[in-house]
Amino acid sequence: MMAGSSSIDIKAPRERVFAFMADPSNWPRYDEQLVSATAAPAGPLRQGSRVTEVRRYDSPVRGPRMLPSTVEVVTEVIGIEPGKSILARDSRRVVTSQTAFADSVQGTALSVDVRVKVPFHQAFLGAVLLFRSQRAARRSRSERNLAKLKEILEQA
Repeated sequence: MMAGSSSIDIKAPRERVFAFMADPSNWPRYDEQLVSATAAPAGPLRQGSRVTEVRRYDSPVRGPRMLPSTVEVVTEVIGIEPGKSILARDSRRVVTSQTAFADSVQGTALSVDVRVKVPFHQAFLGAVLLFRSQRAARRSRSERNLAKLKEILEQA
């Protein structure tokens, strides 16, 4: 099991931050690896919504490109409390993320917690070591994404 978390304060009302995040079409505006995100059924997220994301994939393996430059990931909303939290899990049941919204002195405290279950056969083959070696890059990307989200929401 691997876990990571990020948080940021945004000078915007919690309801507006939640509404922005509950609309997957907004996600590519701040997530640098996300090409597109489409919800089914269309509209704001709700329990059972399935979001199909097309993500850029940068292989850590050097040499000729053997894998596609994008991957498709399907995520299902498994829990949602309007204005408070969104809980989602990928279709393979490997990655679970919780986005939490709370009032803060500045406006909204946003936190994102991600948990990854590394299947035994991948852990055995060294995936855990690979994930750990990429931890700083993932953290840096997460911080850039949250800073961009903050910029967008504070301009509105």
